[in-house]
Amino acid sequence: MGSVLPAGGAAIPIMYPDKLPDARNAKMPSHPQPVRIDGIKLSDALVLVDFKGRSASTEPFSCFFRRLRQNRINLSFITTRSFGGRFHIACCTASEDESRLRALLTPGTDFQGSASVTTDVGLVSLFPHQSDFQLPGICLSALAAASIPVYGFATSLSAFIVVTDYRRLDAAVAAIKTHVDLPRGYAPMKPEFRIKQTVPGKGGS
Repeated sequence: MGSVLPAGGAAIPIMYPDKLPDARNAKMPSHPQPVRIDGIKLSDALVLVDFKGRSASTEPFSCFFRRLRQNRINLSFITTRSFGGRFHIACCTASEDESRLRALLTPGTDFQGSASVTTDVGLVSLFPHQSDFQLPGICLSALAAASIPVYGFATSLSAFIVVTDYRRLDAAVAAIKTHVDLPRGYAPMKPEFRIKQTVPGKGGS
């Protein structure tokens, strides 16, 4: 068990993708009626950086977040966990920040390990109505049945977030919409702008 920090939100519990449903054997859970939700939000194209290793720091995540602040790197999604002296960080950032983010997690710093990068990922965020706890299982089964990849996901009382292929966001929404009840005429929200931090003397303050 770990935590996730969506942009502008508080840490919430996560579940890890090693237990995702197998698309070949996916069966939709029994649910007599569509799950009522208030909305769906989609992200821009992002890069997923997955880093596993050891840290010389007794508080590797505090060190990591401090470096993010110092380098003015925004994250749209992050999950963390530590176990047996090891740690795992998976996070999504804008494509142009990929190299700077990876530089924070390289040998020679406080971290020792290896990073893998998945490009062109996107986030599908669903906002449940009255926090129906069946929603995560229903959505993951729907995505598996449609052979849509899931690179990670997180859930809380207020939102359920899935990391998937950016090029298949519309297909992911279509698969999920067959099992949820949205307000009449509703269309998923898409980002209209993105906030970027700049370093003083290099284009901003």
